[in-house]
Amino acid sequence: MTHEELLNRIAQAGLEPYGNVMPTHLVLALRAVVELHKPHTVWINFEGTPIQDCDHCGQLNSAEDVPYPCPTIQAIKKELM
Repeated sequence: MTHEELLNRIAQAGLEPYGNVMPTHLVLALRAVVELHKPHTVWINFEGTPIQDCDHCGQLNSAEDVPYPCPTIQAIKKELM
C-alpha cells in the first residue's frame, strides 16, 4: 500500500456504511500522523528501485535513516487491514 493509498484508506474509514463511522476528529488526527511519516527517496539503486526512508523519523534521529514504512506506518497499516 502506497502512502497515497493509505491516506485514501483513512478517508474511507470515516465513511464506512456499516455504522462504524470514525468521528471526524479521529480521522483528521490519524491523517495528520500519516502525513508526518511520509516516504522520502534517499537514492535509487542499480535496478532503478527507489530506496525510501521515513521523512519524520529521519528528522527525529539524524544519526540514522529509518526505512519506510517506519514502525508508526506499519502499525497503522496493520490496524486498517
